[in-house]
Amino acid sequence: MIIDFHTHTFPDKIAEAAVDKLKHAAHMESYRNGTENSLRESMREADIDISVVLPVATYPEQAIKINNSVIEKFSDGVNAGLLSLGAIHPHTEGAEAELERLKSAGIKGIKIHPLYQDTDLDDESYIRILKKCAELELLVVTHAGLDIGVPGEARATPQMSARAIEKVNSGSDPELKIVLAHMGGWFNWNETAKVLKGLPFFADTAFSFGDIEPIKGEEDVFIEKYRHMLKADELRDLIREYGTDRVVFGSDSPWAKQKKSVEFVKNCGLDEEELLQIFEENAVRLLGL
Repeated sequence: MIIDFHTHTFPDKIAEAAVDKLKHAAHMESYRNGTENSLRESMREADIDISVVLPVATYPEQAIKINNSVIEKFSDGVNAGLLSLGAIHPHTEGAEAELERLKSAGIKGIKIHPLYQDTDLDDESYIRILKKCAELELLVVTHAGLDIGVPGEARATPQMSARAIEKVNSGSDPELKIVLAHMGGWFNWNETAKVLKGLPFFADTAFSFGDIEPIKGEEDVFIEKYRHMLKADELRDLIREYGTDRVVFGSDSPWAKQKKSVEFVKNCGLDEEELLQIFEENAVRLLGL
């Protein structure tokens, strides 16, 4: 079984416009139109069994609306190959109660995005949310590192991630289940393993390897220094540095091709047992499937 732990979809009415806006902000191509049906088509092409959808609340009031839809579609778990987490904003009114609502509805966890939510990951507004998630045993997936759409800015550096994990887990039982997306911190890979060493976290492989394709005609404004991500051997070595029991496969569809992402990870030099952990076993454990 292959589980893609990091994908995005948008409501059909706004999907095309949302993807178009985001891809032009980053001057990079997208590979799907952002609808659920398009993601399912991509999954069939890539032989992916389950995709985890990660919605982002970019302003506080948006979280409730997003979660209403998530609960309606996914309270029974996997729906036609998709499973969605909920969303929370650090300044959502009644955030703790909203987390309890998600838990009661059977939703496995939440996605946060410190950069798009304009808040540092180690800020107290996030810490209280993370502590509540630990208490409820809700999974947290967070964007980590830089973001190609907002070049040069980070609100979840490896240092911030380390401080947040340490603050939340200090005296906490059970520990927080947290996935630091993009192999622990996008384009912070020269320091993630060192800074995060010994801490209980997971990383996903989403949008962390290979080369980014600029939009034709926008090459002159594309930030070339971000074009080349981790090479195959670099990805393999970083996975092993974290521990293959601490990494899950992710593509970041529609921003990367799922099939190409699967093939890259399969061919990066890991053995069959390691690949089984990354493609299936770790995700099953995190999601309680």
